[in-house]
Amino acid sequence: MRKKGDLPLTTEEIERAKVYVAQGYSFRRTARELKRSDHSIKKALTAFPEVIAEVKAIKAELVDIFDDVALRMVGSITDDDIKKLNAYQRTVSGAIAVDKSRLLKGESTSNISVNVLLNVLDAIRQRRDHTSTDSLPALPENLPTD
Repeated sequence: MRKKGDLPLTTEEIERAKVYVAQGYSFRRTARELKRSDHSIKKALTAFPEVIAEVKAIKAELVDIFDDVALRMVGSITDDDIKKLNAYQRTVSGAIAVDKSRLLKGESTSNISVNVLLNVLDAIRQRRDHTSTDSLPALPENLPTD
């Protein structure tokens, strides 16, 4: 760690700090990565509106990249891939999908009751067992929490 009175952050350090913070690093963690004080990092990244805008732009670009990867990964999963999963893997994957769906709807993901999960499982079984895809039962909306 550098000492008080050392030279200000270099352009390269500021650019690296922007990327770290855009990736979700705290000012303190970014400072540790760059072997600088967290005060220097925070000051460099929050003192000027254009730097704040650059960090937001980097973050938006990263979001786009990861959204694209996620869509490609999820879109590449076939029914055969799902059938190869064991019960545990299906349960975990299903739970993650429910959480992500609820987050995207702006709903809570904590403490969903067992009864609500059983209702979801029943709806999924009905959808699976239904012969016509035209009138599939909908999954429950606005799941209550305990």
